[in-house]
Amino acid sequence: MVNRVERKDGYCELLLLKNRKQKLIDKEYAKVSAEDYNKIKKYDWRVYKLGGKLVAATYVGRDFTTINKLLYPDLKRLHRCNDDSLDYRRFNIKHFRNEKAVKNQEKLTVEENKLVSVSASTYDSLEKFKKDNDLEDQDTAINHLLNKTNNSFLARIKGVVKL
Repeated sequence: MVNRVERKDGYCELLLLKNRKQKLIDKEYAKVSAEDYNKIKKYDWRVYKLGGKLVAATYVGRDFTTINKLLYPDLKRLHRCNDDSLDYRRFNIKHFRNEKAVKNQEKLTVEENKLVSVSASTYDSLEKFKKDNDLEDQDTAINHLLNKTNNSFLARIKGVVKL
């Protein structure tokens, strides 16, 4: 059986096949960036519930895999900007790598609408700072941090991102 695909502006929506074993029979859609569609189109994707969240997954040979493992194989975990676990569009994914990979990574320059890899602990620190200071978004939190001096969090950020 093949997934029905609807092409939208810059992305594709895949109607996921039902998963009767987990009693997931509602219509669920996965969103994938148009440039990533060719990587996943040859597989039949089903909806699964893993860790309390819905994911799009399939079998590649005998191996169970999710879309994010095919699209982002080097990432340890993903965080989505809109919290939709079935939204795999590039702009919606914040990349995470383990600490060792981040330290070995070449320094990056932040450009608008570009993804930057940070460690999970750095992201958690930023989220805590944002919450503790009643800030709206991560950009505002980073701007607040940039205006402070001698901040250990900022020192950690500078180690990953060339400011």
